[in-house]
Amino acid sequence: MDQKLILVWTFRPVDYFEDVIDADDYAIAIGNGKVEITVSQQLYDATPELRKRLYHVVNSRFLGVQLLTHQPYQLTDNPVRRSRADGTNKGIVYAEVEESFSMDVDVEILVIDRDGNVIVGPCADGIGRKKELAELAALAVAQDALAGSLLGMYDKAVRDPENELIHLYEIREALSKEFGGESGACATLGVSRKEWSHLGELANDPQIGQGRHRGKNVGSLRDATATELEEARAIARKLVEQYMKRY
Repeated sequence: MDQKLILVWTFRPVDYFEDVIDADDYAIAIGNGKVEITVSQQLYDATPELRKRLYHVVNSRFLGVQLLTHQPYQLTDNPVRRSRADGTNKGIVYAEVEESFSMDVDVEILVIDRDGNVIVGPCADGIGRKKELAELAALAVAQDALAGSLLGMYDKAVRDPENELIHLYEIREALSKEFGGESGACATLGVSRKEWSHLGELANDPQIGQGRHRGKNVGSLRDATATELEEARAIARKLVEQYMKRY
């Protein structure tokens, strides 16, 4: 019987989301700060790009969830465990890290057992909605490069708050280019002209420090209000989600 490999990544915050995915060639379990992917050793050894491909499968789900949380996350590569057919560990083999995705996050206080399992951590909210967005993102990214780019733009908005409105506006720009302008984008994505314009107004306000035209203001700049930022995020999230729903 073919031995199994268990690819392990850890993530923080540990309550970012949880999910279980059963595919033809692998199974993924996400939860309590750990991602475990079980895959055939034969397939893994015969497919040099499989680890990198699986990483992107997992990361696309985290990017989808980020539309809901608007929080950065850290996804870290770890060892590969080779398991016997009876399910016991044969040993640990450290594989080359193909790619990593890391962002600074607040430290979480955890209780961990002697095997390294998180047994106490924050509880997740909105599990169903997180799973919905994770699946939506995974399907869209697998079929369309622009879907991945849009999620990446939203990710930049999360990680770079000083330029948040610039990155959110980039989503609008990319979709305008894709659909031949405002009319085509709004009609295709089911977004109102009012929403589309409001995102532009916020991003282009020369008095807002996080915006695109802050250098044109001769007076002092101000930070966008919490309400303005949430309005811009909501419109950008809607644009991205509506685009992904096409797949």
